[in-house]
Amino acid sequence: MNGTKGAAAGAAAGERGGQHDHDGDHAVLGGCLDVGPTRVAVTPFGPVGGTGAGGPCFPAFDESGSWIFAANYSGGRLTAHPVAPDAPADAVFSIGFDGSGPHERQSSPRPHQAVIDAARDRLLVPDLGSDRIRVLRPADLPDRLRHDDDDDIVVHAGAGPRHLVVAGDVAIVANELDRTASLVDLAERRELSWVPVDATVAARGLGVSAIRLTSAGTVLVGDRDADAIAALRYDADARSLEHVASITTGGGHPRDLHVTHDERFALVADQASDSIAVIVLEQGVPVEVVETLSTPAPACLARVW
Repeated sequence: MNGTKGAAAGAAAGERGGQHDHDGDHAVLGGCLDVGPTRVAVTPFGPVGGTGAGGPCFPAFDESGSWIFAANYSGGRLTAHPVAPDAPADAVFSIGFDGSGPHERQSSPRPHQAVIDAARDRLLVPDLGSDRIRVLRPADLPDRLRHDDDDDIVVHAGAGPRHLVVAGDVAIVANELDRTASLVDLAERRELSWVPVDATVAARGLGVSAIRLTSAGTVLVGDRDADAIAALRYDADARSLEHVASITTGGGHPRDLHVTHDERFALVADQASDSIAVIVLEQGVPVEVVETLSTPAPACLARVW
């Protein structure tokens, strides 16, 4: 893998166990990822840029690699940052949201992720605080970034949408607060249904976290209440979800997860136990933890080649 390079973005936000560091640096940084035979390095290609909002917790590039979008959890805003060599990545656009929900953690908007919906040229932002998927229109960048409340997708009350994946015309949403997964029709902009991620697990107030979709149609969801990952079968024709398995990771607080390119393994970032669990997948379903890697407080996993 000599000299393999890719794009990388980082968001400075101290979140652990659902708590955000409101006093930390609210910034994003663009850089170049250089992967060699014995090392991995991120070289910044521009100064750190401020978001102007609290708790940036998730960055995402647009398809051209020219913009970074940052979901600012405690600031209740989505910020857009230009990417250019030797230029600060300060926010050029800052889109504020309004709204709340019935849960005690829903007193104000809490955007938690930004996902490009390439088929519709939209930017999707799960807002845990208002039970909405915010829908923005990046097509007019760099002139403007549009958001209209009427474009937003409402999910059921108290859900707390945290992360989502796009599967054709459907978004599959991991709802942190009520431990469900929703199916959302992106063309019609409406929630179709929702199911428990794992109805056998007693809630401990931590909820579910990351979500991934395999080519076999298996949806993997991090379950922090059970220190596990849950697998649900997605039937695209029937537009339905069904829980098929859960497996504990052997660690604590699974914050993020990813699958290898060949989908033989899932890797789970157990933030509270300073470890990454390596789990065998069969047709996308987790069956066995085969290795545990030590690393300080892992919070994000990304494939870079």
